[in-house]
Amino acid sequence: MAKKKKKSLPSIYDYKPAERDPRGRQRVKGRYLLGVLGAVIAAYALYLVCFNFGFFYIVHIYGVILFVSLLAFGILNRGFSQKLPTAEDIPDMAELEREIARRKKGRYFLIPVIAVIMTFMLDLVWLQFLQPLIGG
Repeated sequence: MAKKKKKSLPSIYDYKPAERDPRGRQRVKGRYLLGVLGAVIAAYALYLVCFNFGFFYIVHIYGVILFVSLLAFGILNRGFSQKLPTAEDIPDMAELEREIARRKKGRYFLIPVIAVIMTFMLDLVWLQFLQPLIGG
């Protein structure tokens, strides 16, 4: 009887950085995109409600959220590089898998960063371009 081959853990070389559709464009992960869009809509709605009721400290709160999210992303990702570690960087396979999982978790801290930046951008577009057109 032939010996069974022992299954190995997936390695860094099994990781595919970006899937592409038949036309060559990069695919976007649907759940992550929905999370970002939902966060942008919720953050902008809260921003408008707070400004309409005179609570102007929401800008400072969003600044703190932006700082804390970027700090958490930087800590989890061990910097702001996109390069995943390889087997040469971390020889222990279990540690390598933990590091890859840690970096994948860190990307979820970018959702509030994108939401806050988009909120400020939408407010700028409203104040500088759309409001003068309406005459407000």
